Amino acid sequence: MLKTILIHPMIYDHIKNINLYKGLTPAIDLALDYIATVTPDVEVGTHQLDLGVKAVVSEYTTSLVNAKGYEAHRR
Repeated sequence: MLKTILIHPMIYDHIKNINLYKGLTPAIDLALDYIATVTPDVEVGTHQLDLGVKAVVSEYTTSLVNAKGYEAHRR
């Protein structure tokens, strides 16, 4: 039996380098175009783009590094 493995690529870089990643896949191009054009007043929530790509916009209040304990998850 064959298994399907889904790979969700992640780019960790500065926005000024966005053009380095153009052309990898149509879905990544779509996400990069969204990132390049989205404005700070975008509504919080999940935005369905196309090609199965969605953008999740959230907001939160930061706190001092020692103000809270560590977050951990069971495996």
